[in-house]
Amino acid sequence: MKPCPNCGKENQPEATFCMDCGFDLVQTGQLPKDESVDIICSACQAINPATSLFCTQCGAKIVKEAEGGGKTMFFGAMQEKGKAKLVLVKGGGFEGVSYNLNSTDHLAGRAEGFILFPEDRYCSPKHANFFYFGGKFFVSDENSLNGVFYKLRTPVELKDGMLFRVGEQLFRANYNKEYQRLEGVEKHDDGTEFMGSPASGNPGFTITHILEDGRVGSVIHIETETFTIGRENCSLNYADDQFISGKHARITKSGGKYFLADNGSKNGTFYRITNEQELFHGDYVFIGQQLLRVEITQ
Repeated sequence: MKPCPNCGKENQPEATFCMDCGFDLVQTGQLPKDESVDIICSACQAINPATSLFCTQCGAKIVKEAEGGGKTMFFGAMQEKGKAKLVLVKGGGFEGVSYNLNSTDHLAGRAEGFILFPEDRYCSPKHANFFYFGGKFFVSDENSLNGVFYKLRTPVELKDGMLFRVGEQLFRANYNKEYQRLEGVEKHDDGTEFMGSPASGNPGFTITHILEDGRVGSVIHIETETFTIGRENCSLNYADDQFISGKHARITKSGGKYFLADNGSKNGTFYRITNEQELFHGDYVFIGQQLLRVEITQ
Protein backbone atom coordinates (compact mmCIF):
# COMPACT_ATOMS: atom_id res chain seq x y z
CA MET A 1 0.00 0.00 0.00
CA LYS A 2 1.07 3.62 -0.59
CA PRO A 3 0.44 6.02 2.33
CA CYS A 4 -0.55 9.61 1.51
CA PRO A 5 1.91 12.12 3.06
CA ASN A 6 -0.92 14.68 3.28
CA CYS A 7 -3.72 12.80 5.11
CA GLY A 8 -2.25 9.36 5.88
CA LYS A 9 -4.77 7.43 3.74
CA GLU A 10 -3.53 4.03 2.51
CA ASN A 11 -3.83 3.87 -1.29
CA GLN A 12 -3.20 1.15 -3.85
CA PRO A 13 0.46 0.89 -4.99
CA GLU A 14 -0.41 2.06 -8.52
CA ALA A 15 -2.39 5.12 -7.31
CA THR A 16 -1.18 8.52 -8.54
CA PHE A 17 -3.62 10.60 -6.49
CA CYS A 18 -4.88 10.00 -2.93
CA MET A 19 -8.45 8.70 -3.00
CA ASP A 20 -9.31 10.72 0.13
CA CYS A 21 -7.75 14.17 -0.38
CA GLY A 22 -6.47 14.14 -3.99
CA PHE A 23 -2.82 14.70 -3.06
CA ASP A 24 -0.33 13.99 -5.86
CA LEU A 25 1.32 10.71 -4.83
CA VAL A 26 3.86 10.90 -7.67
CA GLN A 27 5.91 13.58 -5.91
CA THR A 28 8.33 12.20 -3.34
CA GLY A 29 8.79 15.22 -1.06
CA GLN A 30 6.69 16.15 1.93
CA LEU A 31 3.76 18.52 1.74
CA PRO A 32 5.22 21.97 0.95
CA LYS A 33 5.07 24.56 3.65
CA ASP A 34 3.01 27.56 2.63
CA GLU A 35 3.76 30.47 4.92
CA SER A 36 2.20 33.10 2.68
CA VAL A 37 -1.38 31.82 2.72
CA ASP A 38 -3.91 34.62 3.16
CA ILE A 39 -6.03 34.57 6.33
CA ILE A 40 -9.83 34.87 6.30
CA CYS A 41 -11.34 37.05 9.00
CA SER A 42 -13.83 34.99 11.04
CA ALA A 43 -15.93 38.11 11.69
CA CYS A 44 -16.44 39.58 8.21
CA GLN A 45 -14.80 37.00 5.86
CA ALA A 46 -12.39 39.60 4.45
CA ILE A 47 -9.05 38.33 3.07
CA ASN A 48 -5.99 39.51 5.01
CA PRO A 49 -2.21 39.05 4.56
CA ALA A 50 -0.69 36.14 6.48
CA THR A 51 1.18 38.57 8.77
CA SER A 52 -1.94 40.46 9.87
CA LEU A 53 -2.80 40.63 13.56
CA PHE A 54 -6.06 42.53 13.01
CA CYS A 55 -8.53 42.51 10.08
CA THR A 56 -7.88 45.31 7.59
CA GLN A 57 -11.63 45.64 6.96
CA CYS A 58 -13.42 45.40 10.33
CA GLY A 59 -10.54 45.57 12.83
CA ALA A 60 -11.33 42.23 14.49
CA LYS A 61 -8.44 40.24 15.94
CA ILE A 62 -7.14 37.64 13.51
CA VAL A 63 -7.39 34.08 14.81
CA LYS A 64 -4.60 31.95 13.39
CA GLU A 65 -5.40 28.42 12.22
CA ALA A 66 -4.46 25.69 14.65
CA GLU A 67 -1.68 23.26 13.78
CA GLY A 68 -2.84 21.22 10.79
CA GLY A 69 -5.84 23.50 10.13
CA GLY A 70 -6.51 25.35 6.91
CA LYS A 71 -4.52 22.81 4.93
CA THR A 72 -4.46 22.74 1.15
CA MET A 73 -5.82 19.77 -0.79
CA PHE A 74 -3.60 19.22 -3.85
CA PHE A 75 -4.70 18.09 -7.30
CA GLY A 76 -1.23 18.58 -8.78
CA ALA A 77 2.32 18.92 -7.53
CA MET A 78 2.22 22.75 -7.59
CA GLN A 79 -0.35 25.43 -8.18
CA GLU A 80 0.18 26.54 -11.78
CA LYS A 81 -0.09 30.11 -13.00
CA GLY A 82 -3.56 30.88 -14.33
CA LYS A 83 -5.11 27.92 -12.52
CA ALA A 84 -7.91 28.13 -9.97
CA LYS A 85 -8.09 27.37 -6.27
CA LEU A 86 -11.32 26.87 -4.32
CA VAL A 87 -11.37 28.03 -0.70
CA LEU A 88 -14.07 26.67 1.62
CA VAL A 89 -15.57 29.74 3.31
CA LYS A 90 -18.55 28.12 5.04
CA GLY A 91 -19.75 24.59 5.65
CA GLY A 92 -18.68 21.26 7.10
CA GLY A 93 -16.48 22.66 9.85
CA PHE A 94 -13.42 22.73 7.58
CA GLU A 95 -13.43 26.47 6.80
CA GLY A 96 -10.14 27.60 5.29
CA VAL A 97 -9.40 24.33 3.50
CA SER A 98 -8.45 25.01 -0.12
CA TYR A 99 -8.35 22.87 -3.24
CA ASN A 100 -5.81 23.49 -6.01
CA LEU A 101 -7.40 22.61 -9.34
CA ASN A 102 -4.61 21.72 -11.76
CA SER A 103 -6.34 18.95 -13.69
CA THR A 104 -8.99 19.44 -16.41
CA ASP A 105 -12.12 18.30 -14.57
CA HIS A 106 -12.75 18.32 -10.82
CA LEU A 107 -15.95 16.66 -9.62
CA ALA A 108 -17.45 17.71 -6.28
CA GLY A 109 -20.19 16.09 -4.27
CA ARG A 110 -21.15 13.98 -1.29
CA ALA A 111 -19.71 10.68 -2.56
CA GLU A 112 -18.09 11.06 -6.00
CA GLY A 113 -15.09 13.11 -7.11
CA PHE A 114 -11.99 14.60 -5.50
CA ILE A 115 -13.82 17.40 -3.63
CA LEU A 116 -15.98 15.55 -1.13
CA PHE A 117 -18.47 16.78 1.47
CA PRO A 118 -19.72 13.45 2.89
CA GLU A 119 -21.59 15.05 5.82
CA ASP A 120 -23.60 17.51 3.73
CA ARG A 121 -27.04 15.96 3.17
CA TYR A 122 -27.93 18.75 0.74
CA CYS A 123 -25.11 17.71 -1.62
CA SER A 124 -25.92 15.13 -4.26
CA PRO A 125 -23.45 12.19 -4.59
CA LYS A 126 -22.10 13.85 -7.76
CA HIS A 127 -23.09 17.49 -7.49
CA ALA A 128 -20.91 19.79 -9.61
CA ASN A 129 -17.91 19.87 -11.91
CA PHE A 130 -15.25 22.58 -11.93
CA PHE A 131 -13.39 22.47 -15.22
CA TYR A 132 -11.22 24.34 -17.74
CA PHE A 133 -12.17 24.84 -21.38
CA GLY A 134 -10.65 27.14 -23.96
CA GLY A 135 -8.41 28.79 -21.39
CA LYS A 136 -11.36 29.68 -19.16
CA PHE A 137 -12.63 28.26 -15.86
CA PHE A 138 -16.23 27.02 -15.45
CA VAL A 139 -18.61 25.27 -13.08
CA SER A 140 -21.50 23.07 -14.17
CA ASP A 141 -24.37 21.40 -12.33
CA GLU A 142 -24.18 17.60 -12.59
CA ASN A 143 -27.97 17.12 -12.40
CA SER A 144 -27.95 17.68 -8.64
CA LEU A 145 -31.13 17.95 -6.58
CA ASN A 146 -30.37 21.33 -5.00
CA GLY A 147 -28.38 22.88 -7.81
CA VAL A 148 -25.34 25.14 -8.01
CA PHE A 149 -25.82 28.75 -6.91
CA TYR A 150 -23.62 31.60 -8.16
CA LYS A 151 -23.16 34.90 -6.35
CA LEU A 152 -24.23 37.65 -8.73
CA ARG A 153 -21.88 40.53 -9.40
CA THR A 154 -24.25 42.66 -11.49
CA PRO A 155 -28.05 42.64 -11.95
CA VAL A 156 -29.32 39.51 -13.69
CA GLU A 157 -32.57 39.07 -15.59
CA LEU A 158 -35.05 36.83 -13.80
CA LYS A 159 -36.25 34.22 -16.28
CA ASP A 160 -39.41 32.15 -15.82
CA GLY A 161 -38.75 29.36 -13.29
CA MET A 162 -35.42 30.78 -12.14
CA LEU A 163 -34.41 30.02 -8.54
CA PHE A 164 -32.52 32.48 -6.35
CA ARG A 165 -31.38 32.75 -2.72
CA VAL A 166 -31.45 35.71 -0.35
CA GLY A 167 -29.90 34.74 2.97
CA GLU A 168 -31.36 31.32 3.78
CA GLN A 169 -34.55 32.00 1.80
CA LEU A 170 -35.15 30.25 -1.54
CA PHE A 171 -37.42 31.79 -4.18
CA ARG A 172 -38.69 30.89 -7.66
CA ALA A 173 -39.51 33.58 -10.21
CA ASN A 174 -42.48 33.12 -12.58
CA TYR A 175 -44.26 35.02 -15.32
CA ASN A 176 -47.98 34.20 -15.08
CA LYS A 177 -50.76 34.46 -17.65
CA GLU A 178 -53.53 33.59 -15.21
CA TYR A 179 -54.08 33.09 -11.50
CA GLN A 180 -53.62 29.59 -10.08
CA ARG A 181 -56.89 27.91 -9.17
CA LEU A 182 -57.62 26.93 -5.57
CA GLU A 183 -57.84 23.16 -5.19
CA GLY A 184 -61.18 21.75 -4.09
CA VAL A 185 -63.29 24.67 -5.37
CA GLU A 186 -65.79 23.54 -8.00
CA LYS A 187 -68.73 25.14 -9.73
CA HIS A 188 -71.96 23.50 -8.54
CA ASP A 189 -74.74 22.33 -10.83
CA ASP A 190 -77.26 24.39 -8.88
CA GLY A 191 -75.79 27.61 -10.29
CA THR A 192 -74.09 28.77 -7.09
CA GLU A 193 -70.86 30.70 -7.69
CA PHE A 194 -67.83 30.71 -5.38
CA MET A 195 -67.40 34.15 -3.77
CA GLY A 196 -63.73 35.17 -3.49
CA SER A 197 -61.79 38.41 -3.63
CA PRO A 198 -62.12 40.68 -6.69
CA ALA A 199 -59.35 40.03 -9.23
CA SER A 200 -56.95 42.93 -9.80
CA GLY A 201 -56.31 42.06 -13.44
CA ASN A 202 -53.29 40.33 -14.97
CA PRO A 203 -51.30 38.41 -12.32
CA GLY A 204 -48.04 39.28 -14.09
CA PHE A 205 -44.79 38.48 -12.28
CA THR A 206 -44.58 36.50 -9.04
CA ILE A 207 -41.97 35.07 -6.70
CA THR A 208 -42.76 31.90 -4.76
CA HIS A 209 -41.18 31.16 -1.40
CA ILE A 210 -39.90 27.55 -1.50
CA LEU A 211 -39.78 25.81 1.88
CA GLU A 212 -37.88 22.73 3.09
CA ASP A 213 -38.69 19.43 1.34
CA GLY A 214 -39.92 21.36 -1.70
CA ARG A 215 -43.10 22.67 -0.09
CA VAL A 216 -44.60 25.85 -1.52
CA GLY A 217 -44.83 28.80 0.83
CA SER A 218 -46.23 32.22 0.06
CA VAL A 219 -46.72 33.46 -3.50
CA ILE A 220 -46.02 37.19 -3.87
CA HIS A 221 -47.40 39.12 -6.85
CA ILE A 222 -45.05 41.98 -7.69
CA GLU A 223 -46.91 44.97 -9.08
CA THR A 224 -44.43 47.77 -8.31
CA GLU A 225 -41.44 48.98 -10.31
CA THR A 226 -39.07 48.11 -7.43
CA PHE A 227 -39.53 45.33 -4.87
CA THR A 228 -37.07 44.91 -1.99
CA ILE A 229 -36.19 41.88 0.17
CA GLY A 230 -34.40 42.18 3.50
CA ARG A 231 -34.61 42.02 7.26
CA GLU A 232 -36.56 45.21 7.90
CA ASN A 233 -38.38 48.09 6.16
CA CYS A 234 -38.54 46.19 2.84
CA SER A 235 -41.37 44.99 0.62
CA LEU A 236 -40.69 41.49 1.98
CA ASN A 237 -39.01 41.02 5.37
CA TYR A 238 -37.40 38.05 7.14
CA ALA A 239 -36.46 39.41 10.56
CA ASP A 240 -35.29 36.05 11.92
CA ASP A 241 -32.85 35.23 9.10
CA GLN A 242 -29.40 36.10 10.48
CA PHE A 243 -27.84 35.86 7.00
CA ILE A 244 -30.06 38.59 5.51
CA SER A 245 -28.98 42.23 5.58
CA GLY A 246 -31.37 45.08 6.40
CA LYS A 247 -32.04 45.87 2.76
CA HIS A 248 -30.48 42.85 1.09
CA ALA A 249 -31.71 42.62 -2.52
CA ARG A 250 -34.10 44.22 -4.96
CA ILE A 251 -36.17 43.24 -7.98
CA THR A 252 -36.62 45.98 -10.56
CA LYS A 253 -38.90 46.10 -13.59
CA SER A 254 -37.47 47.49 -16.81
CA GLY A 255 -38.90 47.20 -20.30
CA GLY A 256 -41.36 44.47 -19.33
CA LYS A 257 -38.59 42.39 -17.75
CA TYR A 258 -37.58 41.89 -14.14
CA PHE A 259 -34.02 42.04 -12.84
CA LEU A 260 -32.49 40.81 -9.58
CA ALA A 261 -29.75 42.88 -7.93
CA ASP A 262 -27.86 42.82 -4.66
CA ASN A 263 -27.96 45.93 -2.46
CA GLY A 264 -24.39 45.55 -1.20
CA SER A 265 -25.43 42.92 1.35
CA LYS A 266 -22.88 41.25 3.63
CA ASN A 267 -23.53 37.70 2.35
CA GLY A 268 -24.54 38.38 -1.24
CA THR A 269 -27.41 37.22 -3.44
CA PHE A 270 -27.20 33.94 -5.37
CA TYR A 271 -29.06 32.45 -8.33
CA ARG A 272 -29.16 28.86 -9.56
CA ILE A 273 -27.23 28.31 -12.78
CA THR A 274 -28.86 26.41 -15.64
CA ASN A 275 -25.84 26.21 -17.96
CA GLU A 276 -22.07 26.21 -17.54
CA GLN A 277 -21.07 29.31 -15.60
CA GLU A 278 -17.71 30.95 -16.24
CA LEU A 279 -15.89 31.75 -13.00
CA PHE A 280 -13.49 34.58 -12.23
CA HIS A 281 -11.19 35.49 -9.36
CA GLY A 282 -13.25 36.46 -6.32
CA ASP A 283 -16.44 34.63 -7.38
CA TYR A 284 -18.48 32.64 -4.85
CA VAL A 285 -20.36 29.38 -5.47
CA PHE A 286 -22.77 27.43 -3.25
CA ILE A 287 -23.09 23.65 -3.61
CA GLY A 288 -25.30 22.15 -0.92
CA GLN A 289 -24.36 24.06 2.23
CA GLN A 290 -20.77 24.61 1.09
CA LEU A 291 -19.76 28.15 0.15
CA LEU A 292 -16.62 28.19 -1.99
CA ARG A 293 -14.56 31.19 -3.08
CA VAL A 294 -12.67 31.14 -6.38
CA GLU A 295 -9.08 32.33 -6.48
CA ILE A 296 -7.11 32.42 -9.74
CA THR A 297 -3.29 32.27 -9.48
CA GLN A 298 -1.77 35.30 -11.19
